[in-house]
Amino acid sequence: MASSYTEHFQLNQWAAEDPVLREDFNADNAKLDKVIPRIVTGTYTGDGTADRTIYLGFRPKAVLLFPEDGTTCFYYCPPNYFTCQGGLILDGYPLRLKNDRCNIICAEITDTGFAVKIFSDQSKAANIATNRNGTVYHYLALA
Repeated sequence: MASSYTEHFQLNQWAAEDPVLREDFNADNAKLDKVIPRIVTGTYTGDGTADRTIYLGFRPKAVLLFPEDGTTCFYYCPPNYFTCQGGLILDGYPLRLKNDRCNIICAEITDTGFAVKIFSDQSKAANIATNRNGTVYHYLALA
């Protein structure tokens, strides 16, 4: 059995005279399995549907989303509207397009992955394009 532990995760630290036990290694592995984030990367091609869930098989804590050209949002003039097509999505804090006329969710975390949208409304100066037909999107998700 270990006589001391690491500061942050309380993992076993053995002195030369400490007996080494398999249970200690198993306990350390279980602790590490809980704290090391799983990172999943991937791509999807937008299909133009208004609401779509990108299935990951788990609820991520965060997703970083970019279209293939790397831009996340831009202002198009004319016709004077803002476009959101990527950015950082956090669990409980969806990606939003906010301006003086709107506050619209562009993408958000779901129980099985993340949801993306396609939406346009000139009266709100808003264009949501996280599922634009034919556009390839890249994501990095943290479990």
